[in-house]
Amino acid sequence: FSSSPGFPPVSEGLSRLGGRRIQEELEVTIHSEIARKTQEEHHRLAEARSRLRRLLEDCISHPGRDKRRELHIAFIDFRVHLLEHMSFEEEGGFMVPLVEVRPELATKIEELEKEHEYLRRELEGLLIALDSSQEFTRPVMDMVIRVANMLDFVEAHERVENGLVLDTFFQDTGNKD
Repeated sequence: FSSSPGFPPVSEGLSRLGGRRIQEELEVTIHSEIARKTQEEHHRLAEARSRLRRLLEDCISHPGRDKRRELHIAFIDFRVHLLEHMSFEEEGGFMVPLVEVRPELATKIEELEKEHEYLRRELEGLLIALDSSQEFTRPVMDMVIRVANMLDFVEAHERVENGLVLDTFFQDTGNKD
C-alpha cells in the first residue's frame, strides 16, 4: 500500500505485471493483517482502560479511601497506552489503508484524527490536574468524574474505529459474518 514513502502502491506494481489474481490475494492478506493488528491494538488499549475503570469504580464504592496516588499511576499507564495507540493508528495502522480502499471515508477519518487531537489535549489537562498539588486538595471524586468522562469518550471513539475497520476490510474480502 502507498503509505511507504518512495515506493509506489503494491497494487500498482502488480497491475503492471498483470497479476490481478495475485493482487487481489495480496490485498485480502494486507487487509486482514491491518484488521488483525488494529483489533490487537484496541484489545491492549481496552485492557489498560479496564484497569483504570476498575480503580474509578473502587473510588466510587469506597469514597472514604484516598486513592489519589493509585489513580495517578493508573492514569499515567492508560495515557501511555492511548498515546501509543493513536500514533499506531495514524502512522502505521488502519487510517491510510482505509481511505485507500474507501476514499469516501476520508472525512470520517479526518474527524477521528480531530478526536485524537482532542484526546491528546484532554490527557495533558488531566495529567496536569493530577500532578498539581492544588488539585489534590480537591475531593478525589472530581478527578474520578473527569477521568470517567474521558474513558466514555474513548470507548465511543474505539467503537467507531472498530466498525470502520471491520466493515471495510472484512466486507471487501468476503470474510464478514
